Amino acid sequence: MQDTFGIFTLYLSMKENLFEYLNNNFYIFKTDNVWEGSDYTKENWPRGYMMHLSPSSKDEKYTDAIIVNTYLKWEDVKSWENTTVEKRGEDYNEFKRQKAEKLFDVLERDFPGIRSKTAAYYTSTPLTYRDYIGTSKGSIYGILKDFNNPLGTMVLPRTSIPNLFHTGQNINIHGVIGVTICSILTCSEMLGTHYLLNKMREA
Repeated sequence: MQDTFGIFTLYLSMKENLFEYLNNNFYIFKTDNVWEGSDYTKENWPRGYMMHLSPSSKDEKYTDAIIVNTYLKWEDVKSWENTTVEKRGEDYNEFKRQKAEKLFDVLERDFPGIRSKTAAYYTSTPLTYRDYIGTSKGSIYGILKDFNNPLGTMVLPRTSIPNLFHTGQNINIHGVIGVTICSILTCSEMLGTHYLLNKMREA
């Protein structure tokens, strides 16, 4: 089954009391078709991004942490696939620095001054996600689902091997909500649906 894309993440540590907190997630697209965000070339990357801000614990008017995610293909980092965290070499660090600067250029157009208001930044790639959360090729959404053929990518919680069960975002729905729903589906296979639902109602 085909995996979904990985992402490049830019973690920004902001200078104190300079960048105002905006109580929104931002989904910015540089293409007329939102489904084309992962279809990019080296020249036009990135074609969109998601930005999340966290309010400062000292003053909620400002943010001290921003996370920016954008698509990044496995092919872009494949030459380092046999390396591990912090042991990928200086060429990998330079690759990440160039990507960060290019993403900063895009952010500057939408949020002028964001670069100068950043105290420090950190980055991660599909390799990072592969090594830390164990997803194949750093896939951020797990198995690619097809609404035209939902059974083609269905993974059932119960297996044919006694006492072996599946759970996680690949079972039903991707993401944090998907993992939560899938854990309930898996637990209901073990404990019984009625028993589990009654326990949840009583909680």
